[in-house]
Amino acid sequence: KVLEQVGEGLVELVENGETETEKAREIIGKYIVPMIGQNVDHIVLGCTHYPFLEHIIKEYAGDGVQIVNPAPAIARRVDEVLRLRRSQRGPVMDTIDSNKFVTTGSNIALLKKVVGDIAPEEVDTFVFENTVI
Repeated sequence: KVLEQVGEGLVELVENGETETEKAREIIGKYIVPMIGQNVDHIVLGCTHYPFLEHIIKEYAGDGVQIVNPAPAIARRVDEVLRLRRSQRGPVMDTIDSNKFVTTGSNIALLKKVVGDIAPEEVDTFVFENTVI
């Protein structure tokens, strides 16, 4: 049996840097508690933003529920594709800077914080910029 639960409001929490707030706990609890009540045994994080809330999801889900986070597999695949493209050395790939993070959002400080949470020892070596698409 597969249950679906839209995580309305979760993306905004992450993008506003509110991953450690009572508001985040309240919203996540509203989604996870009913799922636990239906005896789920796995929760799949189906959005790129949800891994930033995984620790709270685990608090509600408990040890008996497996959290499936596809982000590491996606990151490995992106790395494989970029390595392959770099080995082919096309003109587009020559311009890719592996130390640059670009956002269409206006909050560069938040982007830097999120990256710093992931790679604190390297965050000062990265370039952060905003772009409009």
